[in-house]
Formats: sequence, structure tokens, C-alpha cells
Amino acid sequence: MDKSFSDMLYLFGCGASGKEEQIQGPLNIKEIYCLSLQQGIWPIVYVAIKPYLEKADINKQDYINLQKRFDGIIAKNVRKTAFTEEIIFKMEEQGIKCCLLKGTAVADFYKYPETRISGDTDIFIKKENEKKAVLLLQECGYTVFSRTKNLHCFEAEHPIGGKLEVHVVLNPKDIDDIFFNKKVSYTEDFIIMENEISTLGVNDGLLYLTAHFIKHFVKAGAGVRQIMDLLLYMKHYQEKIDWDSYNKLMEELNYKKLINLLMAIGVKYWDMEFEGIIGDEPLIDDLLNDIKAGGIFGGREEGRHKVYIEISKQKSKLTEEQFSKYRRKHMGITLCEKFIPSKDRMEKRYNFVKKHGILLPVAHIMRWASLIAKIITRKKSIKEYFSEEENSKFSPALETRMKLIENLGIIGHQ
Repeated sequence: MDKSFSDMLYLFGCGASGKEEQIQGPLNIKEIYCLSLQQGIWPIVYVAIKPYLEKADINKQDYINLQKRFDGIIAKNVRKTAFTEEIIFKMEEQGIKCCLLKGTAVADFYKYPETRISGDTDIFIKKENEKKAVLLLQECGYTVFSRTKNLHCFEAEHPIGGKLEVHVVLNPKDIDDIFFNKKVSYTEDFIIMENEISTLGVNDGLLYLTAHFIKHFVKAGAGVRQIMDLLLYMKHYQEKIDWDSYNKLMEELNYKKLINLLMAIGVKYWDMEFEGIIGDEPLIDDLLNDIKAGGIFGGREEGRHKVYIEISKQKSKLTEEQFSKYRRKHMGITLCEKFIPSKDRMEKRYNFVKKHGILLPVAHIMRWASLIAKIITRKKSIKEYFSEEENSKFSPALETRMKLIENLGIIGHQ
């Protein structure tokens, strides 16, 4: 673990808890800034590093620029949060019961909630209210992207409210079926937060945050923000969580070693206390190196989805043919959608289509021209593009990731 990433983790912990930093020696501000942006935690880190910057020998204008950038990010997030809360209240008034999920629901556990910033806001509604919710969001100025066959949610975007992810099912089917072996159910009543918005019950919330972390970790990668969310939730509800049931389930599903390692990170870097937790130091470093390499959702390292497919095959215990059928039905984009993507998907890829729908045919021509160019230059084959199976060849980096998954006991010999 290199020094700048370790320093970033320490500062992140200080910013999340409100603890005053006690830094010994110089910091590489530029590296910490870049690393924290990659993890989606710069505002939280900035809160902790600001006293150091005020005393450090840095260019005054650079400091002013950082402060302005921070102020702008926070102002935008506060505005987005207030707008989204009003939308949720409107949905409730129309009889659409909403439940706030994930990051936005745990932001209050941070010392400065406004610094815990998500790329989107996640809510859960009943599937029977989906059409009603779509119409209401459109009336409120959102651009709504319809839910495709294999998705458990639909997305909506607003200039002020940002991206809203509306779940009609809590988890993707492959996560429930393969990674949680159909053993996770959400049975508790919702609880009301201080802002009068509902969220999941204590134990349901823990299961959901755990599933969310594992989903991202196995699919491409999770970041330190997801770890902090989960650990702060555990600390906040420590006396109310049914630990026996939770630990038993994690043991059955082969995630206990991973969860213990996350707690060990909290103990080592963020001064948290979890009874009986002793971390495997080399494995902690391997996990944090994986998180650093991938960024917040694994997007910094190409091909990580190939590891996910391989893990899915092993976890499902299906034959090759059975897994291919399952994947076509539940996990991938249909062959028809690959040939002719929906208008919603094209709007996401080509912004001008969102503004001028009449240009959709132009976008399709651009897409096919790009694909043909890749085929001609041999950057991609027709078989690779339209096949349901991925090229299974792993790079050395992906081999390292696969080894980490095995060492965590998620797959392979326990």
C-alpha cells in the first residue's frame, strides 16, 4: 500500500468521523486529490485536510481554487438533496410509497452529511406504482429512461435533482439468485428518518448495504466509500442488529471472511472498534490495492466484467449450457437490443439525441460506423460483439483479481 493512498484513507476516516487530523510529515496533495476523486470521496477528505493546507507551504491561489471547488460541490449537493426530498414527498402525496436506499440513506451517519456525495439517489417503490411514478417524474421535469427487460430499476435525470434510480425490485435477479442463493429476504417495516422519509428496517438495511457492496465488488469493484457506508451503519445500529443471524448468513454464503476484512480496515485505518476482529495484513493490502486499481466502481481497469462472469459461473454451480441460458434470460442485453438499442440507451450514449429526438437515426448511423471501423481495424470482431459469451482470456491484472476473490473464500476451496 503506497503512502498517498494510506494517507487518503486516514484523512477520509477523519473527515467521516469529524476527528482532527494528526499528520506526521509531508503530504502529496496532488496525489491524494486525484486518488480521492477516483474514490468519490474528495469533499470528505477535504474537510480533514483543510487545516493542513492552511498551514502548508502551498500556492495561495491553488488553495483558493480548492476551496471554491469544494464550496461549489457542496452547494450543488445540498440543492440536489433538497430537490429530491421534495420529489419524494410529492410521490408520497400521490400514493406512491417511497423508501430511500443506500448512500443517501446513510449520509447522516457521517459527521458532515452534505460531504457524502453520491452520483445518484436510489429509492424503492412497488412495481405496481411504476407507471404512475414515471408520469409524475416527467411532469416534474425529469427525463425518464424506461426499464429494460433485465433491469430491476429505471433511471430519471433532472438538471437540479440529478440522477434518480427508481427500484421496483431491491436487488438484481443474479445477485439474489447466484450471489445470495435466494436466502435474502426483506421482511421488516420501513423506519422513518429525521427528514421524515422512509428507509429500510435496521436488519434489512444491513443486508441491503452488504448486498450492494458485494454486487459492486464482484461485478467490477467497490470503493472505500462503500466500505465506510457499511461500517458506519454497523456502528450506528450496533445494539439493534441481529448479529447472530447476519454472521450465520455471511458464513453460509462464503462472505464472512470478506466482511471481517472490511471491519479490519475500519479498525486499522479509521480507529473503529469491532470486537474480536483481527485482520490478515497481506490480504488487507491486496483488497485495498484492488480498490485503488479499480476506482470507486472498478471503471479504471478494463475487462473486470470477465472476472464477474467467471465468478458467476462458479457460484451458480450450473453447467456451461445452463449458465449461458440463465445469462441470456436474466443478466445480459438481448440480441435484438444489441442490433437496435432502445431510444433510452441511445440517449444515454449520444447526448444530442436527448435534446433533439429527430436525430436518433443519425446516432444509429454513427454507432454502426464506429462498430464497422473497429471490425476493420480488428479492435473488435463481430463474434465478440454479438456473442453471449465473453472472451475469457484474462490479463495479469485480472488474474490477480481472480486470485483475491479465491483468497477471500468467495469461490474455490473454503
